[in-house]
Amino acid sequence: MSLELALEEYQDIVVITLDGIVQPDNADFLHNSLNALSRDGYSRFVLDCTQLKSINSDGLAVLYDLFLELPPNGKIVLCNANRRIRGLLDISGLGHYLPCVESRDTAMKTIRNEIGHLDLDWTEEHHTAG
Repeated sequence: MSLELALEEYQDIVVITLDGIVQPDNADFLHNSLNALSRDGYSRFVLDCTQLKSINSDGLAVLYDLFLELPPNGKIVLCNANRRIRGLLDISGLGHYLPCVESRDTAMKTIRNEIGHLDLDWTEEHHTAG
């Protein structure tokens, strides 16, 4: 099974919907895609894992590498991950660095709250994709 990414931009946050499986033969694709976004100046990411079936250690390493390269105001929040993926984040200790929340709305609010945008009330009904 392959990995597909869908990107949506909401002001200064990029929502990346992951669809498929992250495995050794496509971890570089994920790495290159995230690095390209980072090079383009993005530093706040929501990774929507609704359609992500599985992620291996290569994929977790890609996410951790992105986290390490973020500027001080950068943030990565995962959402809608299945129990297995949440378990891998917890067991690996990456859940501390890459929080996983229940919904895209909560992920957006988490990022906004942490970067001081408490005045923006983002909901899925009030967004515009870029």
